[in-house]
Amino acid sequence: VTAHTRDTVNDDTSESLPVSIEVTVKPMPEAPQVDLDGSAPGTGHAGVFVEDGPAVPVADADLSITDADSATLVAARITLTNHKPGDELLLSGPLPAGIAASAYDPATGVLTLTGPASPAAYEAALALVSFRNTSDTPDTSDRLVEITVSDGDQDSPVATATIEVVGVVDPSVAVSDVTVVEGNDGTVGAVFTVTRPPIACRCRCTKLKPKPAPGTLDANTRWPR
Repeated sequence: VTAHTRDTVNDDTSESLPVSIEVTVKPMPEAPQVDLDGSAPGTGHAGVFVEDGPAVPVADADLSITDADSATLVAARITLTNHKPGDELLLSGPLPAGIAASAYDPATGVLTLTGPASPAAYEAALALVSFRNTSDTPDTSDRLVEITVSDGDQDSPVATATIEVVGVVDPSVAVSDVTVVEGNDGTVGAVFTVTRPPIACRCRCTKLKPKPAPGTLDANTRWPR
């Protein structure tokens, strides 16, 4: 909004020339907004990752990004604030045109998306961001993933995804009932039972040359299909 005014000064004997003043009022830019789960209260999202399972999204299917005064966003930042060994942020598919992703940085827990694109395109991009842990013994504390987007003037308030990490107990493997037979030609045969619940199998290994040292075994083993 631009306003114009003309003022003069009068000292009772003379009057000044008029002075024009132009005042321009510009609205404050509004920050974009991110809601990771439109069907839940607040702007956050809750997910569950199970050890050895697939990666889980950091946002729900009904996530939304809005910006009241800009049709274009330029960046998004996804930060795994309490990252643990084996943690990863990754993409589950190709990004929309115009948006590129950095490699996930395990030292900082940060993945960034950059490039001019619409809020709808950034919604589609964020829907591809997932969390997983590749460790056989993951830390089971909840992970916090903070997400912001920027329109180049302002960043959105932080929206946080909370990912529960569930560990599983790996079944143990037991070897029992071992029978070793040494042939006259120096070969050794062995038959033994391997049990990994719920499967138990009887295995055979043969044709070991030369005779292995005590405590070692190099074998061809058959497992049930």
